[in-house]
Amino acid sequence: MPSADDRQHRAPAEQRPTTLEAARSVVFDGRFAGAVPGYANGGVIAGTVARSRAVGRAAVEVKLARPVPLETPLEFAPDVDQDRLCVNGEVLATAQVWTGPLPEPDPVSLSDTVGTEEVVAAHAHPAPGCFVCGPGLVGGLDLQPGRVRGRDLVATRWIPPDDLADGDGTVPAPIVWAALDCPSWYGAAGGAPALLGTIRARQSLPLHAGTEVVVTGWSIASEGRKTFAGSAIHAANGDLIAVASSIWIHPAERG
Repeated sequence: MPSADDRQHRAPAEQRPTTLEAARSVVFDGRFAGAVPGYANGGVIAGTVARSRAVGRAAVEVKLARPVPLETPLEFAPDVDQDRLCVNGEVLATAQVWTGPLPEPDPVSLSDTVGTEEVVAAHAHPAPGCFVCGPGLVGGLDLQPGRVRGRDLVATRWIPPDDLADGDGTVPAPIVWAALDCPSWYGAAGGAPALLGTIRARQSLPLHAGTEVVVTGWSIASEGRKTFAGSAIHAANGDLIAVASSIWIHPAERG
């Protein structure tokens, strides 16, 4: 069970930035919608806020405090210990280096993603407009992993689209984190309504657009209204590209 107090895993002083950077404006395009219409996808938000902390393949923890509106100028404010995403002085999300443990998942082969069992039916999907998992959404990632036979997890093959890549063909952090987002919900929440509260992730290898990979998600534990989950992206040869652990918050009536 995850610890109730994660302060022991904050980065030691020598790993933290020693100078302040100027605040800058961030706007999330309407394309990057999440489960709630008008608000951004949690993984896209987290990957954006985590970028300046993920130097040298460091793991980063992002906490989402409030829904983040689309098409709205926001302030990204780097600081010595913690970076913040704000609007009108209200903190929406924070990021800091994470030195605690992350899952060490075994890869799933491309062949094992064939014939998986459906988790959420397309016609009953609770967030059809979600950039990551909205079924058949034009311009979305279209990630709907299914249950793998003989494994307690979900998986799907995925080819990152070229139009979301940087100039060198690599997929940027916000899209990598987005791909780690919803599959963990599929693997752990199994279709039950929930919003991403915290995600801790590390990217070990570059993700290239147009290259087939396997995305997985699984349950770790549950506690009241919280569901703890893991997710990963593996190359076709089994190399780990990125991994995450997430905390999902269910509506109050669930508790």
